[in-house]
Amino acid sequence: MMRQASLPLAVLLLLAPGCDSKDSTAKTTQAKAGDAKADENKGAETKADEPEAATAKAGEPDDDKPAAKAETKIPQIDDAKLAKFRKNAEALQTELATARKAAKDEDWKAAVAAYDKAVELDDDNPVVLGELGWAHFEAGDMKAAEHNVRLALRYEQQTKRRASLLYKLGRIEEQRGDFALAKKHYDHSLALEDSDEAREHNDAIGDKAAAACADGKCTKPDYETLDDACKAMVARVHEQLGLTAETAADEFKCDPAAAQKVALEGGDASEAVILQVVGKHAEVGEEEYDLLAHIDGGWHWVGTLLDIENPHHGGISRTGGIKSIEAKELVPDSPGQEVLVHLEFGETDIDFADNLIYHDEHEAYVVCGMSEGKHICHEIPLYYYYEAAALDSSVETEHDLSVHEFSVKAEFDGKGNVTLAGEGEVPEAMAGTKVITELTEPQGFVFLHDD
Repeated sequence: MMRQASLPLAVLLLLAPGCDSKDSTAKTTQAKAGDAKADENKGAETKADEPEAATAKAGEPDDDKPAAKAETKIPQIDDAKLAKFRKNAEALQTELATARKAAKDEDWKAAVAAYDKAVELDDDNPVVLGELGWAHFEAGDMKAAEHNVRLALRYEQQTKRRASLLYKLGRIEEQRGDFALAKKHYDHSLALEDSDEAREHNDAIGDKAAAACADGKCTKPDYETLDDACKAMVARVHEQLGLTAETAADEFKCDPAAAQKVALEGGDASEAVILQVVGKHAEVGEEEYDLLAHIDGGWHWVGTLLDIENPHHGGISRTGGIKSIEAKELVPDSPGQEVLVHLEFGETDIDFADNLIYHDEHEAYVVCGMSEGKHICHEIPLYYYYEAAALDSSVETEHDLSVHEFSVKAEFDGKGNVTLAGEGEVPEAMAGTKVITELTEPQGFVFLHDD
């Protein structure tokens, strides 16, 4: 599997079989492609003058061509590459079976070794990374556990599984004795999905977390200057790619002077910026956009809005960028103006575990409010396109291979509401007038979390 995304609930039910949220089950891996590949959005605004683009669906009949071949955006794969991909898919299943058996037997050293081999075959599979991180936790290696769970969060967009990964981060920090950060993870996990385990741990450390945050210790700025922030963004890219500053040899750049900026009024935050990290190491190219807000004399990292890394094992293609950033008072009951960011993203990718090659495109608004060093963000899908095919046509896949598409136009009333109307397979949850603060937190292509 490569990068995953999540559709709104209505489309999830349309596309996918049910999934188990526990990382250790094979059922989770097999369910992930269909239920997690699709909250992909590519803008109603830019489609407004082209109504036919919102309704034309790849796969519709075109003269005498078969429907499935008419307008497909999935590239053809030559026989040599296909054979390699099939071999990788088979090897991945073998290593996962070995790793999960070792984990069941609580042989964590053997589990880690097998999961490492699985990650080598599919290095951005969030299910495998999450299970590897937990094996490291059980083995007592908190640094490796955090590294792999955070990588899993980088790629995992399915809400239920994100909640499970955030719970694991909470357990890691609780084990380390950082109760304030552990509670932050537990709070975030519970906001996504209620869990008896997360609630039990959250309640158990509540007093310790409050003591650790006395006198505003937990709301201090992350960075004093944008230059400091840029250095930290680059360092995180190094960590994610397994590099050091020496091995990367200054190949990744972040220029504070080139930051996209917007002034904020009426609240704690005075300014928001988007920093861009770009670079290439070996065959891996990186383009990352990070949102930060200036609060109380320093810069707070809100999160990564968009992360484009090329290529991966499947030889995939990813494109995208920030279309605009602006400040608007969209939610009058909250302090200050909101930051409204308009993004787009597209990819072609392979999911080895689920025998799929797929293409998706999406565009969305992300609305963020800033207060007391904290952020609350919500996503508004604008456009989504998804199609898939079996990687190996001789092997059945459980997942939907139909083309799905919708476009939505969003209108804000300045009173905390957004009205959504569109064409195509618009999810029920994305139609009509909605309260912005009740919309889902960013998911799909957006990796946006400071915890």
